[in-house]
Amino acid sequence: TTEDFVHAMEIVSGIDLTQFKNWYDQAGTPVIKASSHYDAKSKVFKLKLTQSCPSTPGQSSKKNFHIPVSMALLAEDGSELLKEQVLHLKDSEQNFEFKNISHKPIASLLRTFSAPVKLEYEYTDAELSFLMAKDTDSFNRWEAAQKLYCRTFIKQVEALQKGQNLAVSTELTTAFQAVIENQALDYHFKSLLLSFPSETYLTQFFDKIDVESITSAQDKIVKHLTQNSFVSLEKLTQNLTAKIANIKSQEYSHEASGLRSLKNTCLKLLCQLEKPQAFDYAIQQFNSAQNMTEEIGALNALNHFDSKARGEIFQKFYDKWKKETLVINKWLALQAACPGGNPLARVQKTSQDSVFDKNNPNKIYDLFYRFGYDNLSGFHAKSGQAYEFLVDQILEIDSRNPQVAARLVSIFNHWKKFDSTRKDLMKTQITRIVETKNLSNNVFEIASRALN
Repeated sequence: TTEDFVHAMEIVSGIDLTQFKNWYDQAGTPVIKASSHYDAKSKVFKLKLTQSCPSTPGQSSKKNFHIPVSMALLAEDGSELLKEQVLHLKDSEQNFEFKNISHKPIASLLRTFSAPVKLEYEYTDAELSFLMAKDTDSFNRWEAAQKLYCRTFIKQVEALQKGQNLAVSTELTTAFQAVIENQALDYHFKSLLLSFPSETYLTQFFDKIDVESITSAQDKIVKHLTQNSFVSLEKLTQNLTAKIANIKSQEYSHEASGLRSLKNTCLKLLCQLEKPQAFDYAIQQFNSAQNMTEEIGALNALNHFDSKARGEIFQKFYDKWKKETLVINKWLALQAACPGGNPLARVQKTSQDSVFDKNNPNKIYDLFYRFGYDNLSGFHAKSGQAYEFLVDQILEIDSRNPQVAARLVSIFNHWKKFDSTRKDLMKTQITRIVETKNLSNNVFEIASRALN
């Protein structure tokens, strides 16, 4: 039992874990609020931590958790002024003091994600930029990058909604360039640091989803960072290509996998600028590819625009793999996600292709679900025709596979967060589902719940 496990940990560690058992008895995600102050005269850094946990059904009042908070204090060059240690937060509020700190540090908190909590700490953009570029803890480095991306994105959206032209922050630009030039980083990790949150994820930060502002803001940030670092990205891509050439085509190792992952990320960034030379890199990778990772990487890099290069490569991939069901599913998903050209027409045409089997749930998810979930501008085009098309598919699929149809309905779950025009169009289609005769219970339940 869990109790046996905790008891065994108490025996071998010598730590009383009685309070730690609250993690197993209470629902909800704890929130840690942190604040700090540095006194240059006494060379003391003070850290205040408070914990709370929102009420959940049946548990309006929560006992304090025993929360391990791994932390370190970093100097401007990234070195550790205070070595990593674990603070044990057991009370609702605790204060910690660290003496002999030679100069004002930057706190690296919750290192290695030492506890499954939400951390609230008012980092400045400059501090997040520093952590993204120099933190010695990989998790906090990635977390800082995500926060800085999201913060920059939100500011861009707000500026666009006011008709303003806001420059991308120098803090993000500097950190992004530093990551590209850092040769000591693991290839996989570097790829993650250079990857942006999806538009779908970013919509969660807004009470009202402004499709045009969100897609424009994302496009502006990506293009700015890529343009600013184009020379470095191009050089990195060329270096990675040379290293990959020395690896056996089917070799799988951490290094080989990382090299391919990072190169695919670089290709995708370069192609965002729509420069012929960037498209050429993707075409060359596809034509010389010795494995699926490289082929899909080339397709994904070209998938943001409906260009001639994209059309040619996608056709080659289709001709090569159209008889391989699992492989062609990747092609279907990419077709659904491409925002360029006429996304709805592309999906409609693809759904009539012989490689698409309307009785195969995976193919339905890869085409229809990915279209609704991953293609923000395409699915939510102002005409509302994509909504009508999807509901046509839902009603047709419901007669033979209610579970799959119900999952497709879930794409409309957040319809109330959109502007009035799109909201009305989606409401009309959801109502159409609910009012359909002989509807399955699965679909009716999801649709009626969304409508209410």
